Amino acid sequence: MNRSILIIDDNPLVCEDVRKILHTNIRASSLAEARAALFEDTPQDDLHEGFEVDCAGQGQTGLAMVERAVQRGCPYAVAFVDMLMPPGWDGIETIASLWRADPALEIVLCTAFTDLLWDRLMPQFGPTDKLLVLRKPFDNIEVWQLASALTQKWHLAQQGRHQLAAFQEMVEQHRQERQTVHDHLQSAITQRQQAEAALAHRPRAGVRSKADLERFAFTTSYELQESLHMVTSYLHLLAQDYRGRLDATADEFIAYAVDGPAWMQRLMQDLLAYWRMATQPQAFAPTDGEQVLTLALANLQGAIAESGAVVTHDPLPTVMVDAAQCVQVVQHLIANAIKFRSAQPPHVHMTATRQAGEWVFAVRDNGMGLDPAHAALIFELFQRLHSGPAYPGTGLGLAMCKKIIERHRGRIWVESHPGQGATFFFTIPAQAASSEEINSEC
Repeated sequence: MNRSILIIDDNPLVCEDVRKILHTNIRASSLAEARAALFEDTPQDDLHEGFEVDCAGQGQTGLAMVERAVQRGCPYAVAFVDMLMPPGWDGIETIASLWRADPALEIVLCTAFTDLLWDRLMPQFGPTDKLLVLRKPFDNIEVWQLASALTQKWHLAQQGRHQLAAFQEMVEQHRQERQTVHDHLQSAITQRQQAEAALAHRPRAGVRSKADLERFAFTTSYELQESLHMVTSYLHLLAQDYRGRLDATADEFIAYAVDGPAWMQRLMQDLLAYWRMATQPQAFAPTDGEQVLTLALANLQGAIAESGAVVTHDPLPTVMVDAAQCVQVVQHLIANAIKFRSAQPPHVHMTATRQAGEWVFAVRDNGMGLDPAHAALIFELFQRLHSGPAYPGTGLGLAMCKKIIERHRGRIWVESHPGQGATFFFTIPAQAASSEEINSEC
């Protein structure tokens, strides 16, 4: 605690007396011990602890000492100031100068004449709690008690100022944090408003862009297919006219040349179908599952007759679907069962069971089956487990099925082992959302 005290008095003897009182106060210590004995209490240590006392003979000198103490960061806590100090400043002028240098300084004005003093103090300083008047001659204990109480008061005031400064700093930090949050929120609101404004204009641009892209895709595919058709026609003519007239290697090369454009035409057709599925979906509507199977079988009439396939089914439910896309899925699964058949005639059976809010459809065959390690791979774009003329295809069929089923909020998978046939499963929600809600996600 700060116990630095300044005595400003033109009488060196007064300064020396006060210094002695505040350095070694035997009477104050005795009083404290007596009080402790009376009240059965412990003597207060601050009454035994001395003060650091400096003296100045004039007000100007005292002001210089206060200014230096403030600059060093070790200000005085209390100043005892004599009222009359000729030929220099009097006590009132000295006090005014001291407070300009250190407003926190506690001051005791010492004077033997107090009758008219108050009339001079009030106009000069107004009401203040930092100024006390001590009448001369003063008692040693009185001087000690004033020094002890005022240094404690100065210490508490400093603590209060520090705490207030810390509180103000905390308030300012909180204000800045709130301002930062406000700025971030305002920025987010502005960005969202800008994004909403941009989205409000985007649908029309998106529709135009989508339409332009569709026209480009169909025009390009038409031109490519026409070119491929011309190449294929001339290659067929070449094969008819020159097969057998050249050597075996030439015949083999001609066969490869004929098969290449034909495969490219199938790829273009499948890509267009995949594109239409993504860009031209139809509205969902209640659809009879048995009617879907009937349409799929009608489309596969030639392949079924050629392979001798038998297709059976259990009763199939009515579900909320895009009917054309659902026919595509069933048709492709049955066509795959026929294509990847074993030595036995193909037998395909379709079922549907209600499970946990959805219909689980199954298409089971007795074909060659597949390795379970490839069960997820076959649903990816352009993934084929078999190649060659015996198993024609582009690798888009099952990828298209997966995309269709996902559009219907369902799942598709296969369970199979080599030589044991395969069962393809797909799900359709039993309680579908509205047609508008589902189609808005496409």
